[in-house]
Amino acid sequence: MPGVAWQRYQLHLQQNAQAYVTKQSKKRVVAADIRAVFNAPSANEAKRQLDLLIDKYQETFA
Repeated sequence: MPGVAWQRYQLHLQQNAQAYVTKQSKKRVVAADIRAVFNAPSANEAKRQLDLLIDKYQETFA
């Protein structure tokens, strides 16, 4: 299955990012924001979503 390896890679990236989220109450919000990057319909939209995610969490989880 061509998409499986990439999906697994996304899962590991998601898990690695979640390790920086210490408050349980924030984990779902951060996970949803990360999924928005992965589920973007185009590369340009993914880049835009990633930039928003970085701006939102850069100071909090640096």
